[in-house]
Amino acid sequence: MQSTLTKSGVAQKVHSYVKHQQLGKPFTIGQLAVSKMLKDDERATASKALQRLVKDNSLKRAAYGTYYRPKVSKFGMLPLEAGELVKVIKKTKMATVVPAGVEALNSLGLDTQLPMARSYYISERTRSHFKSQAVKFEYKETLQYFTKRFKVSDKEKHKLGLLFWSALTYLDKKSLEHYNSKLVKKFYQSFDSKTQQKFMEALPPSLNWAKEVLS
Repeated sequence: MQSTLTKSGVAQKVHSYVKHQQLGKPFTIGQLAVSKMLKDDERATASKALQRLVKDNSLKRAAYGTYYRPKVSKFGMLPLEAGELVKVIKKTKMATVVPAGVEALNSLGLDTQLPMARSYYISERTRSHFKSQAVKFEYKETLQYFTKRFKVSDKEKHKLGLLFWSALTYLDKKSLEHYNSKLVKKFYQSFDSKTQQKFMEALPPSLNWAKEVLS
């Protein structure tokens, strides 16, 4: 069993690490353990120290094992920014995260609406509760299907491909009529014929109808 002195020493390491973290930037207990060279049997003590800081409102928990020092305004503590939450999911779940819904249409320049809450599709299931009223995450098995098949080395084209997949996933065949000409024009302007073919072949069976629209 760890001595009180050892526990106190671990707690001091935790407080020192947290104190030097940038406000609004998430970190994991794994990062803390590596930075402070904690032994395996000290991680449980470090976790308890972090939980105490959460109770004291010195820290907020973004997900299991992931924390951040909240920014504070005159109205109180500010939630973790959407971009930072996305980074947490990508890092902890090794997942693909793509803007969803109106967010995807907006990113493609097909709509000017501003959604009340930012929405994302995620390729991996997560049990973690990402605490933010302004951000929503939805698991999509078809995102994993598409990502594995859409093999494009150009990062910008790959990013655009994901946005087009997301837009088509959000829209059904009927609602696509409102964006049809814009979407098709954007699709052909964005990709050469080879990339267009790769995109079509990567679409999941549930989006077979979209192939007719884009052809």
